[in-house]
Amino acid sequence: MKVSFTPNPQGAMRVLAFLVLASLFIFLGARTWREVREARSFAPQNVITISGKGSIFATPDIGQVVISVVREQKTASDAQREATTAANKVIEFVESKGVKKEDIKTDYSIYPKYNYTQDRGQVLTGYEVRQSITVKIRDLDSISGILSGVVERGANEVGNLSFTIDNPDALKAEARVKAIKDAKEKAEALSKELGVRLGRIINFNESEGGIPPPIFYEARSLGIGGAAPAPSPVINPGENEIISNVSVTYEIR
Repeated sequence: MKVSFTPNPQGAMRVLAFLVLASLFIFLGARTWREVREARSFAPQNVITISGKGSIFATPDIGQVVISVVREQKTASDAQREATTAANKVIEFVESKGVKKEDIKTDYSIYPKYNYTQDRGQVLTGYEVRQSITVKIRDLDSISGILSGVVERGANEVGNLSFTIDNPDALKAEARVKAIKDAKEKAEALSKELGVRLGRIINFNESEGGIPPPIFYEARSLGIGGAAPAPSPVINPGENEIISNVSVTYEIR
């Protein structure tokens, strides 16, 4: 018995068209579902944002001060020689008080000085040399003696005295815990007043504060020789406040 098969081109085309349409429907359906899901995720939500604050007081353990030696002379070399001599004496004295070399930073600059006259215009009158020494003092009991001692050895300016904490990370973490607790308590109280329930946290921000302001101390009696030593200033580092401010956003139901 002989069996013959005749291909049907129209049937094959129908099957192919069906497969193409089915694939298209599946693709469009998946895309539509993804767009709906994304739209839901970006839809406006019912939320409340609460701020909280936490602070810790701690005694500073480091003092920092900027000591400057400034000299003016007719020539740059003369001004440089005088400034260098005085600055070296200041640095030697500071090191003798137990300050390590790595806690001393020096900046140096030299500027021409001009005077303006109607007859001659701008006239060069000399040069100014400034050597600024930033000193980090770890023994706070020695600060008063250092401030008065550097003036006696030729420093013209002493300022930007500030007190900091060498390792504040643990204190910052403690302040953050207090700030989060403060925000949580506020959120719970507010949710009861509004008659809603708190959901998950969807946003959190933190900012730090508590940088102490500098204490300015100026060397005034700067005569060279003949002047009696000035009394040492009384310096009290007080306490620094480490502050954490947080903002917490909750979903509400």
